[in-house]
Amino acid sequence: MSEALAKCVVCHRDVQEIMFRCFYYDVVYHFCSKKCLEVFKLSPSNYPESNIETLVKISRQYIISLKKPLDRQSVDLIRMVLLKVPGVLKVVINIQNIYVTYVTNNSQEDESVKAFSEIDRAIRNGWFECLKDKLASNKTLKPDVTEP
Repeated sequence: MSEALAKCVVCHRDVQEIMFRCFYYDVVYHFCSKKCLEVFKLSPSNYPESNIETLVKISRQYIISLKKPLDRQSVDLIRMVLLKVPGVLKVVINIQNIYVTYVTNNSQEDESVKAFSEIDRAIRNGWFECLKDKLASNKTLKPDVTEP
């Protein structure tokens, strides 16, 4: 049996595959089903922060150093991409670094770090700027950054 990646904040079931999540006050909440996600969205303040505290205690951090500050569109795009990596809880971007806080089981650790490394390489090679320009020119491809 595979190890749970997270606990659903609504029903407290183990989340084996992260398919449903919501960004609320700089934290990504995970859900076992679309129904639990919808219940959470109705009143997110009803759910205790204790789940966050537990995750923060067992979380890891990956840091991507920036050569130059990012513009707002790049920040939004990079945040959206990073929040889609399984186990990512929080992404903080300032003018010097990108801080990715994540949790992972042992079997997923290499995959998470590989994804972060690929994103780091993309930033260094200017791929995100090219992608941002492509998204700006094609309105149907624009990302929805309100919910990961």
